[in-house]
Amino acid sequence: MKTFWIFSNQRTRRIFPVFSFQRAYFVSPALTLDYNAFMHYVYLIKNELGAIYYGYTSDLRRRITQHNRGYSFFTRGHRWKLVYYEAYFSKEDAETREKRLKYHGQALAQLKRRIKNSFDSVQS
Repeated sequence: MKTFWIFSNQRTRRIFPVFSFQRAYFVSPALTLDYNAFMHYVYLIKNELGAIYYGYTSDLRRRITQHNRGYSFFTRGHRWKLVYYEAYFSKEDAETREKRLKYHGQALAQLKRRIKNSFDSVQS
């Protein structure tokens, strides 16, 4: 009987799979899975003036910090807050969704209608 558990190490925030083979338990660092490496995010951020910016990244927290510290030319000089994000396993899916939001106005308009209350309630 094979059983699969996942335990998280709080210090390193890595996820360790643990298998059970007839009561023999082990944790192998070689089998370490980092699920954040598998995720790609499409995000919308809003600044204090009400302007929005959207993009995609594989590390959402780092990217929001970069926007707020002025590392990005287009978002420099403002305080940005996360309004909305979508998570994808495939980088290509995230890129496609971002392009649809940027270049197809109807996709962005539909998203704004869908998250209207959340979008309006964010005070930057």
